[in-house]
Order: sequence, then C-alpha cells, then structure tokens
Amino acid sequence: MTGRPSTPAEPPGAGQPRASAETSTSPAAVYPPDENPFPNPPPARGDRVPSHVVSAGGALRRSLLIWGWGQLAAGDRRGWLGPPSQVAAVVGLVLAAPYAASTAAPIVYLALAGAGTAWVAIAVHAWRHAARRRDALGEAPGSGAAGLLWLAPLAVVAGAGFWIVAGDAAEPGLVLDGYLEDWRNGQLDSAAARFATATPVEALAAAWQRQDSALRNAAVRIVAAEPASLVDPDRPAGGLRWIDLGVTAAGERAFIAEIARDEMVRDHLFGLLPTTSRRLVAVEQVGRVEIRAVEIGRGAFGPIVSWRLVRVEVAGERFSP
Repeated sequence: MTGRPSTPAEPPGAGQPRASAETSTSPAAVYPPDENPFPNPPPARGDRVPSHVVSAGGALRRSLLIWGWGQLAAGDRRGWLGPPSQVAAVVGLVLAAPYAASTAAPIVYLALAGAGTAWVAIAVHAWRHAARRRDALGEAPGSGAAGLLWLAPLAVVAGAGFWIVAGDAAEPGLVLDGYLEDWRNGQLDSAAARFATATPVEALAAAWQRQDSALRNAAVRIVAAEPASLVDPDRPAGGLRWIDLGVTAAGERAFIAEIARDEMVRDHLFGLLPTTSRRLVAVEQVGRVEIRAVEIGRGAFGPIVSWRLVRVEVAGERFSP
C-alpha cells in the first residue's frame, strides 16, 4: 500500500505575511492623561457623574464672581484666561473713572457697558459648558440661568445713575440745563462749580439778584406790550426759550434766551383742506450763555476736558468771573 508522500514541515512563521521594511513595528503612542491632545473630551452618555463636575448653576455663580472660575470647575482649561482679563478690565475702569465727568463720558459709558456685557457673557458660557457636560453624562444641568434676571434692574439703575451723577458735563446742553436748574432752586455751590474759572459764591449770589430783578422788569414790560407772551412776570426764568446757536468764532458754544408768544397759523393741506396750527414766535432776546471746553486735569489716558460756563448774561446783566 503506497502512502501519501509527506510534505516537509514548514518553518515557523511560514504562510504569514512578512512585514515589509517600510512598516513600523513601534507600538502606538500612549498619552498620559495630562498630555491628551484633546483637553476636554466629551464623556460618554451614561457615565457616572464625577464628584468634581459642577452643576450649571454653580458654574454660573462662580463666573459671576471670578471670570473663568465656572469654566475651570466644568473642566474647560480656557477658564485660566478669565482672572487676568477681569483684573485688566477692573483696572481699566478705575483709571477711566475720572473721565466720566468730562467730554469723554460717552466713551466711559460704553466701556462700562462692555465690561458688564462681558461679565454676563462669561457667566452664561460657563453655564452652557457645564450643562452640556452633565447632559453628556445623562444628568440634569442643575439650576437654570434665570438668576441673571436680577441683573437687569441693576443695569438700568447703573446706566441712569451714571448720566445723573457723572455725565452732566459731557455736552454743553447738559451744562446749561444743570445751571438753570441750580438757578431756579438757588443752589449756589453747585452753580459756581460749573464755571471755567473759580467763582466766589458771594459774587454769584449778587449776580443772580441783579439778573432776577432785571429779568422780572423785562418780563413785565414785554407782557404789557405782548399779552400773548408765554412768560410769568413772577417767575420769568421758567418761561425762557433757549436756542443753541452752535459754535462761535472763538470755539465756544453759544445759547440765547428768548421770550416767545404763541401764534395761530392757518394754511391749506395740499392747497385744498384748511388746517390750523400753532407755533412759537420770538418776541425779544433776553439772555445769552457761552460755554467752553476747558482742561480740568489729567488722568492716565491724557487730559480731562469738560464743558464749563464762561459768560452768563440775563436782561442786560452780565456775569463773567
């Protein structure tokens, strides 16, 4: 019986693909946890929430206190950029505070509004990042961002208070309004501080006495000649109409005060329909005020320029300290 010829035994490794010279046999690179090229990998859904993963509400409150703290608590390493940015913003606002009572008041207001907006935006970003991280772990975010609603009334009060307290010298019209308010209420100290040069309170009080008397006499005379004039001789300062004349040749802003009367005007709309309207017609000019931009000091960003009164003339009585 003839047996099947045996085949020689194959050497070990025969029949297996031979590694080419170009194929790398080095093991795959393993990164330590601290050197992962993806610093914030999303967790798998259903994983247990680690104890260090902050709630969304907690992240929001942390970033409202310190910029980036909520991001760091939620695992976002970019939060380290928050504290130095917050320090820079606060220092910038402190250095810009002296410019609030100057012609740069609108810029200071925009800087203040920008810092407030950034404050809220960073807190909201921290809330969103923490919420997404907890959602990926199958957990509820925690608390919502409705806590930010209490910031709205604070922002409104801060914005209004800025212009009431610090912005009254930003525009010539605001300076004139403040001076007229001081004049009507007899606030000598506040009015004296609105002049470009040092103004003694006693000299301003004497000027007001002369101007009040002259304006009252002028109002009585004008009402006698024009009974329709809109002025009360007993309180003539409240019936003046102030008009902005613009910039003078000396670079100042000039305003004039007039006593006006009400006049009825009859016309036709499209030449067909009769119409009646009322307009103010100047009767007599009784005052003039000139305001100039002057340097009142220097700050971290340069000179501080503010609008100040130069001359005030009422019914022929002129005051120029």
